[in-house]
Amino acid sequence: MDELNPTSKILRKPAVDRAAAKTARADQGKTQSGGVTDRVTLSSASRAEATKAEGPEPAARDIRLDLVKKFRSVLQDGSYVVKANEIADKIVQKIGEDKNQNVL
Repeated sequence: MDELNPTSKILRKPAVDRAAAKTARADQGKTQSGGVTDRVTLSSASRAEATKAEGPEPAARDIRLDLVKKFRSVLQDGSYVVKANEIADKIVQKIGEDKNQNVL
């Protein structure tokens, strides 16, 4: 059986200076106020694709003004009725869909 040589491990330097790496990671995302921020950098191709996907006014095309006007008036005059049965049915339906997706 071979004898262990403890000095070989003591004299050997680690491949990575863990303390320096930890300090570098901690300092990397700090702001002047001391808080940590995350950073994301997009390539020019990704930026162009994101801009193209958004279009000129992404929020404006999703708004249905006819429904906004209808519900605004109904809410203001107090005639809005909550349909509890329909809400409960939708909740049960969504829970069932979630369970089916988890099983698959």
